[in-house]
Parts: sequence; structure tokens; C-alpha cells
Amino acid sequence: MSKNGRTAKLGMSIAAVALLAVVGLVVVSCGSSGSGGPSGRIRPVLLTATVQGDSLSVPLNRVQGATNTRFVVSTPSGQESFMAYVYKGQTYVRASICVPCGGQSYSLQGNNLVCDTCGTVFDAATGKGKSGVPACQTYGKASAPFQVVDGNIVMKNADLLAAFQRTLDRS
Repeated sequence: MSKNGRTAKLGMSIAAVALLAVVGLVVVSCGSSGSGGPSGRIRPVLLTATVQGDSLSVPLNRVQGATNTRFVVSTPSGQESFMAYVYKGQTYVRASICVPCGGQSYSLQGNNLVCDTCGTVFDAATGKGKSGVPACQTYGKASAPFQVVDGNIVMKNADLLAAFQRTLDRS
């Protein structure tokens, strides 16, 4: 084979390898979750809620910046855990308790909330159990209503406690 023939083959081989590398990068970057959810596991960032009378608030920009947050509320029965997260452009506030295992922290992964204690998986949009520990799946994560006021997610204490109670009651 002539020198020009070997050079042409080498050039075609390099071009083929480069094309495969580009295709591989495209597949990896497009295959994150396939449906608009975050691709990696996003662990919750702990926030401090501000209490104002019968309401409390957390900064919306902190929730949006972290994507997944957790905050604790003092109640007559003790400290109760809640989460605020952004999923597919929408903000959610839910009770953050896995009753059977006692977990109080959930990571956001793809289209799911994953209990950081037992690994049980819940639907991020609905809070309903999907897989994992059967007993834990039956305790869906109830949502709490909120309003955005002056850049803060504002929730009434009574609404948070009602969401927490619905979660305890297998909502």
C-alpha cells in the first residue's frame, strides 16, 4: 500500500473515532433522565425557616438555587421535617418523614424523591410511593399549600401540620 493510501486510511480511522466520541457524548448528555427531571442525585440543603406569627417562610431563591431543600418546624409535639424542591420548573412543599424507617431527608433523583435512610422511591410530582421498602411506600409524602410573597415561600403552620398528619395517616 502506498504512503498516501495509509495516510488516507489513518485519516478515516481518526475521523471514525472522533465521530464515535461525539455520538457518545450526545448519548450521555441526552440520557440523563429522559423526562426533564434532574439527572444526578440532589441531596437536600438544610434551610432555616423564618417564623412570622402563624406562618413561616423560606427564601424562594435559596430553594431554586439548591433545587432540593429541607427545613424543620417546631410544633407542640416536637420538631417536624419538611422539604421544598423544584421539579420540572414547579415548586413543591411536602412533609419529609418516612414513617416506618424514621427517615427525614429525601434526595431528588430524576423523577423521584429517594429516602436517604431506606432508599424507598416516591414520585416527585405526586409524592406517592413507587418502589423500595413496601411498608415505607404506603406513606406518601403529602403536599402543603403555599404562596410566594416578596420572594419567599410562605406557608401557614396549620397547613404544614395538616400535610404532616396526612403523611402519618398514609396519604
